[in-house]
Amino acid sequence: MSIAQLQAFIGHLRQNKVFEQSDIIKVVKQMVQIDRRIGLLAISRGYLRPEQVNVIMNALLRHIDLKFGEAAVQMQMLTEPQVEEILRLQKNDLFIFSQAAILSKVASAEKMAVVLKNFLSSQAGAAPPPEDAAPSKERVAMGRKIREVLNSIQSVAALPGAAQKVLTMLQDPEVDMDKIAKMLATEATLVTKILKIVNSAFYGLRARCNTMNQALVILGLKKIRQIILTAGIMEKFQNVSPEFAAKYWNHSLRAAQWSKELAGIFKFKETEELFLSGLIHNIGELVIVQYFPNEYRQIDDLIKAGTIRIEAERRIIGGTHADIGAFVFEMWMLAGETVQSAMLHHQTPAMLGQIKDLSTYIKIINLAVALADVDPEGKDAFEVIAQLDVVYQPYAELIGKSDIGIGDIHMRVTNTVKELQKMFA
Repeated sequence: MSIAQLQAFIGHLRQNKVFEQSDIIKVVKQMVQIDRRIGLLAISRGYLRPEQVNVIMNALLRHIDLKFGEAAVQMQMLTEPQVEEILRLQKNDLFIFSQAAILSKVASAEKMAVVLKNFLSSQAGAAPPPEDAAPSKERVAMGRKIREVLNSIQSVAALPGAAQKVLTMLQDPEVDMDKIAKMLATEATLVTKILKIVNSAFYGLRARCNTMNQALVILGLKKIRQIILTAGIMEKFQNVSPEFAAKYWNHSLRAAQWSKELAGIFKFKETEELFLSGLIHNIGELVIVQYFPNEYRQIDDLIKAGTIRIEAERRIIGGTHADIGAFVFEMWMLAGETVQSAMLHHQTPAMLGQIKDLSTYIKIINLAVALADVDPEGKDAFEVIAQLDVVYQPYAELIGKSDIGIGDIHMRVTNTVKELQKMFA
């Protein structure tokens, strides 16, 4: 549908006083935030799972002449009718406007259906709007950019050699612990980081652990896997400024601890898994800063000029740090929910609510990241808790809990993060 038809629709809303002007402005702002890329639209329609987007993107890197929809059909992840439907929706500004109205709670789905029916009836005698037969030059350029970026990432994203090999070995529950320790011993700086994490207050060991063999025996495979991944990331992403690193890890640690606290409320047995997903959810930003410094500066300039980060990233690299993080995690063969957590961590609660069969795990990480965005630095506890309450309210319905005792959790998170920061100093 053309922009002219959307303008006519907005005129119809004003003329018939269906929406107030303030509501129209609110919907248009929400509309700008809706991701029209075919993969995200397919996820919102329940046709794809988030991690499948990365599988398709990998195929596109091997077959540069293929389009996303064509690759998805070839891989039997989407049907041709589903692709045709999504492509129509991608260009349908009335659909996107209606979705934005629903997401921003200006109107219910039922009301929007009636409003659209009335508008289209009023346009029955008018000439049909011109269809956009091809994607815009800007959209084509963005698609090309993100492929170039992902191609580059494939050559730089591997973890330090020993960490990558050990993570692969740990997929075997019968793996020989001595072989793990010997493999890690080939990279002394990595071992130093691992032992620093193991001996931190977070794990609360009664006696200091001085060797990898001791650490493997005391903590077991699951926890060691998490520690090795964390240490490997710390080792890999060292070429960023101290100021950026401090800010990055401070936010990541808050997101991690919020994730663990929320996991406890929802009775997850493996709360450390959610801690890890919270800790590394934003790794795409580290990738951009370290490996694409020129693009990062361009993104930063757009942000300073008033563009929101996600939109600035799409303009410069054709995708977002959330896309890049999910792509990297897929390369590292991390769990599907860790991949999804990275991909969806900037989606609003309303948008998450549109995704069919989305697990509580993903919702918890998204909420934890949003709560971690409230920086307590320089604020009194009452001010911080009030801000956290405002952030939490849109999530209450999504996760099915009206009250989680956010003030008490905030105090625990704050105290724990102070200890955790010593690991990353």
